[in-house]
Amino acid sequence: MMSFAERIKTLRLERNLSQEEVGRLAGIKQCVVSQLEAGRTKSPRALTIIRFAKAFNTTTDEILDYQGGEDQ
Repeated sequence: MMSFAERIKTLRLERNLSQEEVGRLAGIKQCVVSQLEAGRTKSPRALTIIRFAKAFNTTTDEILDYQGGEDQ
């Protein structure tokens, strides 16, 4: 399972977006995107996760790399 930082970077790169573009789409500053991708922010707020899901046009489960099933 990927960390939150790895997951958002992977999703951003898969969609060929810059940190600035993701920030604009998510309504957050590019420097916050950079800090999150670098793992400097360990526990993002729920609202931030929701904003990333909207920016990437996906679900919060995908953002969190949640597989379902038993606790991991």
